[in-house]
Amino acid sequence: MRTDPSSIWQVLELGFAAKRIVGLRLALWRAEMKARARSATHAAVLAVIAGAFSLGALGLGLAAAVVLLVDYGLTPAAALASVAAGALVLALALAAMARSSLNKALNS
Repeated sequence: MRTDPSSIWQVLELGFAAKRIVGLRLALWRAEMKARARSATHAAVLAVIAGAFSLGALGLGLAAAVVLLVDYGLTPAAALASVAAGALVLALALAAMARSSLNKALNS
């Protein structure tokens, strides 16, 4: 049985077209991943900058609380100790909440 030579060429052309399509799809996927990685990098940089500003704002807020307590008659040492103790209690509560959430996420 003989096959038609033109059908062999059509099959070869179809194979080359499929290879070209796969290459184009792979190139498109790579471009999308580069764009996503670039966006994620920008988001991470902005998050770090926002964290730095938030940390500065938190420090200024705690300093203002110390000044307010000194204005109400506490000694600077007592005011500083009170604000530090309050910040420590808040930090421990947030850490406990984070640990609980992490345990739920890991044990689910």
